[in-house]
Amino acid sequence: MIPRLLFLLIFVITLSNCTKEVVQAPQKSFFEILNAHPDSAVEITVTTALTDLLEERSSTYQEAKLDVQLPDGTFQSLHAQLKTRGQTRKKICDFPPLKLKITEESLIQNNWDTELSSYKLVTDCIGNKDLVAKEMLAYQIFQLFSEISFKVQPLIITYVNIDDPQNQLQQFGFIIESKKALAKRLDAAAIHNHQNMIDAAQYQKMTLFQFMIGNTDWNLRSEHNIKYVQLRNKKIPSPIPYDFDYAGLINAPYATPHPKLPIQAVKERFFQYRGRTSEQLVHTLEQIDELQNKILSTCHDHPMLSISAKEEVAQYLDSFFKIVDYALEHQDKVVQILKGSNYNLSAA
Repeated sequence: MIPRLLFLLIFVITLSNCTKEVVQAPQKSFFEILNAHPDSAVEITVTTALTDLLEERSSTYQEAKLDVQLPDGTFQSLHAQLKTRGQTRKKICDFPPLKLKITEESLIQNNWDTELSSYKLVTDCIGNKDLVAKEMLAYQIFQLFSEISFKVQPLIITYVNIDDPQNQLQQFGFIIESKKALAKRLDAAAIHNHQNMIDAAQYQKMTLFQFMIGNTDWNLRSEHNIKYVQLRNKKIPSPIPYDFDYAGLINAPYATPHPKLPIQAVKERFFQYRGRTSEQLVHTLEQIDELQNKILSTCHDHPMLSISAKEEVAQYLDSFFKIVDYALEHQDKVVQILKGSNYNLSAA
């Protein structure tokens, strides 16, 4: 009798522990669910007061319904809120970028993480799908540079005007992993940087990436198009770039360099690096050089880019790797070469 009671007691304790483990399993975010197959576009339908959204361009959220076919094949109808966002694009775009917030009610119903409810949507600003796809490509390339990077998920979005359901618009776009979601994925803290130091390795990767795509529209101190996280095993924060529509790789018709920079067009590269010694950059350059085939393959195999856009992007990236090859042949002058003093960048 005693052995049987002991067996039952052990069974109950084991069952109780298993139950606790199930309850304590980490919840996935809405983005994680969408991003199960990051190379395949997820189809979503957004129903909202579309006319108000595009005409008023308010910073106040408005109600929306989100119908999503998830990667596992199931359909979900979610309550959400939308508002327009962005500084320049909000003013100049035919269809400005959006901020999406999933309601807590919908997150709870689906057992999704309620702390990760807000996301940025990149829309088709001026009716040019290739511009959207090239900006998404920039995010995907930086993922090859560093795990400390924002993930993105391509979307096919159908917008339905709630006041006129026959008035519909379908666009290609993408959703960006939030800063909170990225920090949680990396077991890091999402912060604002009040220090005078940043992680050197991440900084070098980031500045070389920005140079590669021809992006000068960023600033570390003001955190303009830069986010910071602090990894648990590091004492100083790491910068993460985002928002690349002013990059030469994208070459948007409205993009111009800052008037104080010594370049006339966004396709001209300018190396915004504050380090002085070439030794610090050589190892990072060698790592990037080893990624050349992966980067070019990511461009060549991109499902959303047109053939002409692929050729344009490949040519622009190839000019960067010519500069890298030249710099690695003259390792004592890497900084000067990248800053253009010893190399004709326009001829690359």
